Amino acid sequence: MKLIRVLLVLMLVFPVMVAEAAHALARLYYAGRKEGYTLYALSAYRSYATQKSLYTYWVNTRGTAYASKYVARPGYSEHQTGLAVDMTSARMQMGLYASFDQTPEGKWMLQQAHRYGFIVRYPKGKEKITGYNYEPWHLRYVGVKEATTMKQKNWTFEEWWAER
Repeated sequence: MKLIRVLLVLMLVFPVMVAEAAHALARLYYAGRKEGYTLYALSAYRSYATQKSLYTYWVNTRGTAYASKYVARPGYSEHQTGLAVDMTSARMQMGLYASFDQTPEGKWMLQQAHRYGFIVRYPKGKEKITGYNYEPWHLRYVGVKEATTMKQKNWTFEEWWAER
């Protein structure tokens, strides 16, 4: 029953997150809670208009070079697919910071996400391959089999795609 409540909340908050990804996210959340880690989904699905607003804000605030390393241009964001989610914790004051990987919640999530079908989309040390800076908070749903393969081989999505 708890899983159903979380799925309903996810559907209300992130109305076009792909159902399979939302279900996997709920399972990840409950697995973390069961082990004493509370994770929060800060941002999942974004519309084109929302992505455009976010990108424009960062371009105007920090410049195009900075924005392009952290925020996808509208029409190119994984958040628009309904398969991506940005995770955080209370310890991070509900923000998105590279130091998330040093928190107990972040460490647990980075080690366990593949078991629920998620990859860390922009891993540390792979910036030249992905085109984005390290984002330990950004998960992308790809399915358990694919996520496990990518984790075992230390592949990015791009590296996995090239080997398919």
